[in-house]
Amino acid sequence: MLQITPQIYLLLKTLEGCRTQAYFCPAGIATIGIGTTRYRNGDPVRIGDEITEDEAELELFNYMRDKVEPALNKHFAGLPLQPLQRDALASFMFNLGPNGRKWPTLKRLICEQAGDEAISDQWMKYHNAGGKPSLGLYRRRLLEVMMWHGIAWDDAYKDAWSALIGADWRSYVGWQAESETLFDDPDLIIPVRGADPTPDTPMTMDDAQYLGAQAAGYTGTFGDFVAHRSAVRQKHVISVPHVDVNQPPKRMEDSKTHKGLSKADSGREGLTAGAVITSGATVLAAVEGGTNAAERTLDAAGRANNLIFGLSAGDIITVGIVIGLPLIVWGGWRWYAGRMLAYEGRQEGTQVKV
Repeated sequence: MLQITPQIYLLLKTLEGCRTQAYFCPAGIATIGIGTTRYRNGDPVRIGDEITEDEAELELFNYMRDKVEPALNKHFAGLPLQPLQRDALASFMFNLGPNGRKWPTLKRLICEQAGDEAISDQWMKYHNAGGKPSLGLYRRRLLEVMMWHGIAWDDAYKDAWSALIGADWRSYVGWQAESETLFDDPDLIIPVRGADPTPDTPMTMDDAQYLGAQAAGYTGTFGDFVAHRSAVRQKHVISVPHVDVNQPPKRMEDSKTHKGLSKADSGREGLTAGAVITSGATVLAAVEGGTNAAERTLDAAGRANNLIFGLSAGDIITVGIVIGLPLIVWGGWRWYAGRMLAYEGRQEGTQVKV
């Protein structure tokens, strides 16, 4: 089954914005929230309607789950589409409609697996609004094509949203032909960047991530890439056993994990402050004590200036202990409690955090 990822909701909210009062879109259709023109119950949006941001996100989630994802499976079932390619198609269908009546040629090319170049050229043609070229739609198509070629949506957005109409998608994805022949000998094939690194198997997630790394400038071999990535995964592994990718993403700021990590950070700062105060007081007291001893030796009358800001060496140590030690204890407890809270959040969490 072809599924979209939680990233599609961030992409669509970035592209569509979120308006809590109904308005007319450029096509003259009453719209509200994040591109919603018809509510889940079937009622059309009317000017004068109002909605909260949470309700807008729920309408978007329901539409993508009830309309777009089923259409994705209806049109392209059985095709080896990568997650970024599914999200690119989901953005495209959200914009042009999921039924396929407005884009039969693109559907045919994808179903026939005609090749990324032919698919991308056709994809870029859907950028007119009201019969005229639209800069916003052209940039959106370019962003979607970049995603089709394995570029993350946020990186694609940075480049696509400065492009002008007519910009060639090839220059944004580092496009090259799949192979070149040497001296017209079919047995001498020169592999190039962008080719499937494991052509003897279907395109895998490892393949797609390696191609994305190549597009970003990585020059190592496929084997080195997979080995390095595996090592990093083992080093920084985080256990999230109950996450359900089919649920809508949750704001990181609202999560138990984030609160725990924030608490641990503040505890670490308390530990540091307590240690600095305690050690600083001890050093100042030692320096002042040595200075006083020297002065008492040189001053026959027994005059000794043994004060810093009116405090003796013993006073300084006492103040440092009174302030510093409680900070150390408080900071250590808060750090430990925060780490435990973050651990519980990861174990209990069921939603992807964004």
